[in-house]
Formats: sequence, C-alpha cells, structure tokens
Amino acid sequence: MFRSLSISFLFVSLLGAGSSCETTAPEEFGDFFLRFKEDRHFQMERIKFPLAESYNELDDHTGEYANIDNTIEERDWRFEDFGYKTEYGQRESDAFRPVISGEGDRINFAWQGINNGINIRYEFERIDGKWFLVKLVDDSM
Repeated sequence: MFRSLSISFLFVSLLGAGSSCETTAPEEFGDFFLRFKEDRHFQMERIKFPLAESYNELDDHTGEYANIDNTIEERDWRFEDFGYKTEYGQRESDAFRPVISGEGDRINFAWQGINNGINIRYEFERIDGKWFLVKLVDDSM
C-alpha cells in the first residue's frame, strides 16, 4: 500500500508541475524593460545574437546615405542603460526623447531626435512568452 501511495503521489506531483508550466502568463513589456535596462546580465540573456542591425552611412564621395545591414556579435555588444534625463530633450543641437510604439508581441523603443535627425529604434519581440531584443535600427541622418 505504501508503494501505491508513493506512485500515486509522484504521478499527481508530475501532473501538477506540468500544468503550472502551461498556465504561466506572458511577460509584460513594462516589467521586462525595467529589468532589461538595469541588469547587464539579464540584458545579455535577452538579446537574440547575432543581433540584426541596420544603419545609414554617409558616402564621402557622393554625399548620399546608404543603408547598411549588419549583425552585432555578443562579444561586441555594449550595455545600453536606456537612461533618460529631462535635459536630453532640451539640448540645443542633439535633443532627443524616448518613444515606445507597437502592440501585442512586437514593441519598439526609440530614441527620437527633436528637429535633428536622430532616430534609433530597438525592436523587441515576445517569443514563447518572454521579451527579446531582436533588431537595432539606426535611421539617423
């Protein structure tokens, strides 16, 4: 009898563990982002490396911008703290502000310039209930 109770307990325990994994709520972006911007280790865990990157580069000969696609390897990533102070929006030549857009499983965080061409966008995607940085786009001119 002791053996059958032990097997029953083990079976019920396994069922309970499996069902709790299935009911885990998807991570909220606000909760994720607060930790992502403050915790270096967490930030590295939540970036899909190699990270897709796109940026504009000025051609010295033609004076025109060309869009460059690239990737950033984990070893080349520098911690981004996403810190913002009110005075950043009041600078004379390089003022910018944070902008969050998107919905559902895709959210963008951007540093958007104020009358100066700064436009750097971080694209986040919720994958299997967890948020990840999946692309960095610098459309600054």
